Amino acid sequence: MKKHHVMIILCVFAASCVRFPMEVPEITVVHLSIKEVKLLETSFIFTIRLDNENPVPLFYEGGVYHFYLGGVRVGKGLSDSRFEIPRLGSATDEVIVRSSNVNLGFKIKNLIDAKTLDYRLEGKVYIDLEGRIYEIGVVKDGVYFFEESR
Repeated sequence: MKKHHVMIILCVFAASCVRFPMEVPEITVVHLSIKEVKLLETSFIFTIRLDNENPVPLFYEGGVYHFYLGGVRVGKGLSDSRFEIPRLGSATDEVIVRSSNVNLGFKIKNLIDAKTLDYRLEGKVYIDLEGRIYEIGVVKDGVYFFEESR
């Protein structure tokens, strides 16, 4: 009897851990700007690019992202955007990230003055594939090069 219960639990667990059956979209930060600065909060716009290396389109259903610049946690951004990432193509999404100026403190001046910054993006994206929503974990490290004209 106990073996039967263990088998049922294993089957339920295995069914809940279904892997995404396609190549996972690669996510890169392609633009960063400051949207608004207030006394206690700064809003950033992170533009991310999602690359789809699959021969079929993927449908982006938003995401939850944590952004780090220069090793400093900037904040969390939520996206409720919905769009198609074309087959063997890419699409972009603008994610608004709100950051506490109290937490960033004096570090924000160093971030603003930098010409390049290491970034880290952590979070999850939601992809609709044939009517099933997949939650895909994301971790991306990269270097962002600021434009000379800012």
